[in-house]
Formats: sequence, structure tokens, C-alpha cells
Amino acid sequence: MTALAAILFFIGGYAQTVTILFRGNVQKNYQVYIDGNRYYSGNSSGNVYNTSYSTSNSANQRVMRINSLQPGTHRIQIYNASSSTGSGQLVYTNNFQLRTGYDMNITVNGNRITFSEKLDPTVNANGQYRTAMTSAEFEQTLDKVRKNRYQDGRIAAIRTAFNSADYFTTDQISRLLTQVNSETARIELAKTGFAVVSDPSNYGELSTLFDNQSNINALNNFISLQATTNTNTGTNTNIGRALLSTYDYNRLLQSVNSSSYSSGKYSVISTAFSNASNAFTTAQVRELLGLISSETDRLYLARQAYPTVTDPAAFSGLLNMFNVQANREDLNTFIINSGGVGNNSLVITRTAMSDDAFNALLKKSSGHIRQTSVYSDLKAAFNNTQNNFTTEQVQRLLMLASAGSGGLFPMSESNRVELAKLAYNRVVDPVNYSSVVSLYSSQTSRDEINAYINAQYNK
Repeated sequence: MTALAAILFFIGGYAQTVTILFRGNVQKNYQVYIDGNRYYSGNSSGNVYNTSYSTSNSANQRVMRINSLQPGTHRIQIYNASSSTGSGQLVYTNNFQLRTGYDMNITVNGNRITFSEKLDPTVNANGQYRTAMTSAEFEQTLDKVRKNRYQDGRIAAIRTAFNSADYFTTDQISRLLTQVNSETARIELAKTGFAVVSDPSNYGELSTLFDNQSNINALNNFISLQATTNTNTGTNTNIGRALLSTYDYNRLLQSVNSSSYSSGKYSVISTAFSNASNAFTTAQVRELLGLISSETDRLYLARQAYPTVTDPAAFSGLLNMFNVQANREDLNTFIINSGGVGNNSLVITRTAMSDDAFNALLKKSSGHIRQTSVYSDLKAAFNNTQNNFTTEQVQRLLMLASAGSGGLFPMSESNRVELAKLAYNRVVDPVNYSSVVSLYSSQTSRDEINAYINAQYNK
């Protein structure tokens, strides 16, 4: 049995879709009886479909869909079966109710059976009354994506589809995203696709396409933000503004990074914040401000950005981007005077340890033969609330904790990641801290550290 993602289709009339997802032992097969009609999990005939696609850590994912059931009460029986003709052992039997306008997901995980309803995307568009493309039109779009041999081509084709005048169901978007192997590309496309989904209330189901928890969290946070943004009232300062699509925001980042001089970067960001049509999240503002080295310029841009943000309650979290006390106080006062909520507890007043004290710590930690002893020294240093470091000092210490640095008993990758997380809470310049990921060759470790940094930003 394998982990699955549910993908539903609506077919004519008042028929509803029942999707059965099997999780667990890949070798185990099932016979499912609904109202006396038998469906074997190994078949792909009639109204039953088996679909397979891969995410980064899972493959051969199976889903069974029955598209012809009418609203009302239905009887389901599920048997273990080693073959399509075997009698099998009864796993579960009960009645379930199908409601008009709702499809049903049934998850089989060993002896645990769970039911969950899903709003039919063709009933309404969560108040937006969008009509998704027909199944035939979608198959043509999907075929265009599949014809691209390379992943870059598929990503471009999906982005083009999302930038057209068409709308898609969550199911259709899910099928498009499964054509892309990279989770990083998937999350970018998932965010772009939200603007053209016909059933946004179902969009959270795309989280099953991701194995990385940070991506799942990012998608859920994005959906939540869209829900908040779409319920703006006339008193919201962002009325008339719209969040940039992921594609347009990435183009803005590229434009900033392509500028060789600080003045050029500043000009591009300032122009973006000045555009009355643009809205940004606080996280996006943080990323843009992080590209500006001058605190004076950064402060001015932060003040300029405040009227554009969709989540002003989180804006005071940007205070930790400023090392100069006067700048932190200036921005905090500006937020309060603008009708927002400041947060004096985020006004960081830490002072990094002196060069002499740091050199003594560095010498002591580097004098060990065993990496386990290096780990103990660094962990104790980062847990000591009396110690504060610059990001550069943390990097020099973390370089001692290299799994490939030689010596006896090299440090585990999990311990190295743990040290990076511990050190973050003691740095005086957190805006620079993401640079420590360059010390880690594993993308998994980099993602974990970045996810931790982002979580601290959003507290």
C-alpha cells in the first residue's frame, strides 16, 4: 500500500465522485464493494482508475475513483485480497452519505478507515462563480505540458497555462503539478495557480503533493494569506492593491540582483513600493530589504513599504533587521504612529562578544581531536544566554563542526544543523544569518535551516 494524493473528477448530472486512497504496504491489494458492485484496487477498467506519479520521496501512488454514484446513502465493504479472485478478509463495512454538491474521500490505512467531504468544484467557486475549463480542454493542456521532454519546458508550459484566461479546478492544477519533479518549482507554481483556481476552498489539498514540511507550511500560509487579503474592507490601506504573482515577484528579485550598485538596487525596490497597484507580504519586504546594505536606506524603504503590506500585524517583526538602536526605535515609532502595532520586545539590544573572548572560545573549541568534544563546546556556547555573536563569528565556529573536517568520530549532519539553529538565537545581526547555509552541502539541511529562520521571523 502506498501513500496517495486524491484527485477528483465531476462527471455530468448529479453524480458525485468517491475517491478511495490506499496508504501503507505497497504489496497489499483490496476488493471494495459499494452497493454490491465490486472494484478491485489492481484494476483500471470501467469507472475505477489507478494513477501513479512520483514525488521526491514516494512513488507508485495509487488512487481509486468511482464517478457514477448518486447523492444518498451507500454501503461500503472493504476486503484484503491477494488477487482479484480471492475472497479476502473483511477490513471494514459501514454506510456513508453522499450530499449533493460534495464528493467523498475515503482513506484506507491498514484497519483505519477515514472519510472526508470535498466541495464539488463545479457547484460554485467559493462565491467567485468561475467556470473551469472542460475535461477535454484540460486534457489538451495537459498533453502540451507532457510533450516537453525537459522539466524547464514543462514548468514554462504550466506557467503559460496559468497566465492565460482559463480557470482550473484544484484537481486539474494538481495533475499539472505532478508533471514537475522539483518541489521548489511545484510550490512556486502552486502559488501562481491559486489566482486561476475555480474552487479555492479545496486548494489546501495540494499539500499532499509535497514531502517537505516547510513547503506544506508555505502553501498553507499562502492560502491563509489569500483568504485574508480577499476579505479586505474599505478601511484597509491595501484596497486596490494586489499581491504580485510568484512569477512577477521573482522577476522583481532578479531585477534587484542584476543591479551592480546599491543605488540601483535601492531604486528598483523603491519604485516597486511606490507602485499603487502592488501589495507585498511582510516576508517579501524582508527579503527585499535584505538586499540593501545601508541601514539608513533600509529604514527609508521599510517606512515606504508599510502601506503596501497585506499583513501589517507582522510588520514589527522587521525590527530585527536593524542593528542600530536608533533605527529600530524609529521604525517602531513609525509603525505605531501609522496606526499599527509596534513591538518593543523585538528591539534587539545585543552586543557581540569581544574579539578577545571570541578568539579564546575559538581556540578552545578547535583544540579537540574528537568532533564530539567540538559539538559539546559549541552547544554550550550557543546555549549560554550571556554570549552574543555576529553571523561572521557563528560561521567561523560552525566551520569547526564539519562532518568532513577529519579527526575522530565526525559530527553527524543532524548535530551540525542543530548548532546552526541554536546559534541563530544568539546573533546580533539576524538579517545576515541565512548566509550560514553555505556551510552545508546537503540541500535538506539548507532547507531545514532556512525553514527555522523563517519560523523565527514570523513569531
